[in-house]
Amino acid sequence: MIHIRPLGLATLLLLVVLSLVVLLAPRSQSWRIDSTQASAPDSAGDRDVSAGNSTLGFEKILALSSGTRWRVDGLQAAANASGIEILVPQMPNWSEEWVRSFSALGPIDKPAAATAWLEQIDLLKLVVMNRWNSALILEEMVDWDVRIRQQTVNIAKGVKDLARKSNAILSWSQKKKDTHSPYGDGWDVLWFGHASDPLDEDGAVVTWKDETVISHEGYKGKDKHVTFVLKEGERGVHQSVNPMCTFAYAVSVEGASKVLQWAGMGKGRAFDLMLSKACKEGKLKCVTVNPEIFDEYHPVGGDAGPDVAKGKGKAKAAIEKEMGHSDNILMSARCQALWGKNCTTEP
Repeated sequence: MIHIRPLGLATLLLLVVLSLVVLLAPRSQSWRIDSTQASAPDSAGDRDVSAGNSTLGFEKILALSSGTRWRVDGLQAAANASGIEILVPQMPNWSEEWVRSFSALGPIDKPAAATAWLEQIDLLKLVVMNRWNSALILEEMVDWDVRIRQQTVNIAKGVKDLARKSNAILSWSQKKKDTHSPYGDGWDVLWFGHASDPLDEDGAVVTWKDETVISHEGYKGKDKHVTFVLKEGERGVHQSVNPMCTFAYAVSVEGASKVLQWAGMGKGRAFDLMLSKACKEGKLKCVTVNPEIFDEYHPVGGDAGPDVAKGKGKAKAAIEKEMGHSDNILMSARCQALWGKNCTTEP
């Protein structure tokens, strides 16, 4: 098991004074690739099946976990059911002094938000220190479709098509002939799991037919705008507009370095809000998958409360024995693994 040391105070102070000067990405011209065009490879070797390997085309899949046993067990059961490999690094036990010190760097009004921010920083440090070309970072409560390795092959092609055909992001990956990733090179963040990202209907989007996508009627994202832009049975990728929540996101090693340069300064209520802001301002080159392919698993009894969070007493028994539900996932990997059933909520 990998152990991560807490950030040193000197490192925090250094991160405070670092700044990143990045030109804002220009807006793209409006265009759309229909599902027929997007589903057909441009050439024989265009669809990179390595995006469907056991790490979904990334060098590592990492899970951000507080160590709660029932959550980690469910995560690993889902991974086994879908044939993927997830590394769960052990997080430091942050002292109240550390949390207060970090909170003082910005208006993070809740200790839990500061702790979550520090944990994200540690995982990003792990990516940079190991020089992993890319990593997919998951929250421990996420769920996904058992067919995820099929999904990511199409997503990888969509991301490369977006980079090739959109003027706004053409420069991301076209300068490099030898790509290191099936998703192309030059992106910083790929947003795979979110609560919603209301894509710009006048912006660039690459779409394809996807039998694993939730119906418009069944979609339960916080913003249903995606159901008005995409056709029934379509999934797509686009430049991130205003993504909410970091259920699952991928970073390149360059992207992880960029995020660390501003994330170490705090100055926000929550990590996902600051990451979204950096994407909107062009500080990071971000692409969103819509509808998302990772979403939250909701245990019986809800997500709140100390007993549910820690898995204690009657709440723990209910969590382990009774099936909860996952929104926007047709064939839940968690529920298939633990109960042999689907647990998508009905429209």
